[in-house]
Amino acid sequence: MMNSVKGFPTKPSKGKSRDKERDKFQEEALHLEKRKIKLMEERLMKKAQADEEDDYMFLVSLFVHKKKSDDIQRLELRKEFLSSLTRRIQIDKKFFAAL
Repeated sequence: MMNSVKGFPTKPSKGKSRDKERDKFQEEALHLEKRKIKLMEERLMKKAQADEEDDYMFLVSLFVHKKKSDDIQRLELRKEFLSSLTRRIQIDKKFFAAL
């Protein structure tokens, strides 16, 4: 950027040039940090999706065994599964309440 003094173009002062360089560097650093955050969020989402898929596949694998069982066995399996899940939730609640 050129300034003019009495109609003659002059170079910007070194102070302004340094300020612009510093501002540009800060903008680039901010852009990189935003990009890092976005990549980390994407990785977390992929991991969460993979975990959900793994859980889903586990439940589907149980379904095959469930089909081979009679009604009483199926009800007992459901009861055990729900009891186990309930215990786990209670343990997690107690753990987080202690924090």
